[in-house]
Amino acid sequence: MNDYVGSFDPRFIALRGTPKQTEEVADAYHVFYAARTLGNDAYAVDHSSYIYVVDPQGGLAKLLTGDLPGHKLADELRQLIR
Repeated sequence: MNDYVGSFDPRFIALRGTPKQTEEVADAYHVFYAARTLGNDAYAVDHSSYIYVVDPQGGLAKLLTGDLPGHKLADELRQLIR
């Protein structure tokens, strides 16, 4: 997981829980995910692509679509920071 997340930016930290914890959080946030076998020991994970912005208290501040262009995403985040 660290290798994958680190490929986006080395400052990112990958966290994960047990399968049960993952399921509980996915249910709480209405996240879809499903692993599927591709063959030759390879797999893929299909999942929803929302961006969950969490406030410092751990609450959901905003739900953004994963296909926002960069400038619109930056605008949304700037508004939240204010």
